[in-house]
Amino acid sequence: MKLKTHVENSIKNCGVSGEDIHAWIDAHFDHENFNEFVHTGILPKEWNPYEHRIHRHCIEALAECLVEFTEKYTEDDIKSVFESHLLDDYRGYLPSRDDFLDKNFHDKYHLF
Repeated sequence: MKLKTHVENSIKNCGVSGEDIHAWIDAHFDHENFNEFVHTGILPKEWNPYEHRIHRHCIEALAECLVEFTEKYTEDDIKSVFESHLLDDYRGYLPSRDDFLDKNFHDKYHLF
């Protein structure tokens, strides 16, 4: 999902855009390979567009997010924006890091 859409959903559902929180969650995304894929239509060899998600697209990353943004937002706002991002990307599900090791999870959420 695009950053703009995450922000729009956060404004609607949380009352705050949290654009910087959304950018932080997706900071490990490989934009170079993604742009190559968009321009060529060919998935770069050995690149998985979802591999960045194990770092910050899991409920365990909320603690790190709270530390990162505690001086800018309330704890409730951070939690709401963070969970909104994950719920958007995982169609209403909040994954844990263990989910990323599960083939069924991968097949359900990480296939084109």
